[in-house]
Amino acid sequence: GGADYLDVVDPSSGGAVGARTYRSEQQVLLDAFEVLVRDVGGNTLRAADTATRTVRLTASAGLQLGGVSNPRMTEGALLVDGLYAVAPKAGTYTVSVASPGLSATLFEIEI
Repeated sequence: GGADYLDVVDPSSGGAVGARTYRSEQQVLLDAFEVLVRDVGGNTLRAADTATRTVRLTASAGLQLGGVSNPRMTEGALLVDGLYAVAPKAGTYTVSVASPGLSATLFEIEI
């Protein structure tokens, strides 16, 4: 099938990214994560996804992200490394990962 949605996984294990907890600092470097394109059946497309996609990373109100600006995904995968939170306040935030034409995915971080 064709591309349907994005998924976020741990790059070392390939497993789902659960809520992540960080200590508040001036800049908080977030753990690397991988964004994958999946079809409606949940299959990872990898090289079968021939589109070059722009990925948009946004956070819920009160959290500013930096370090990665409109990364491009090729062959159905993108490693996001170097993303950080700017002077975050303590709390739980949602990070949205989106690309035009695909269903977005979310994950939580706690500061």
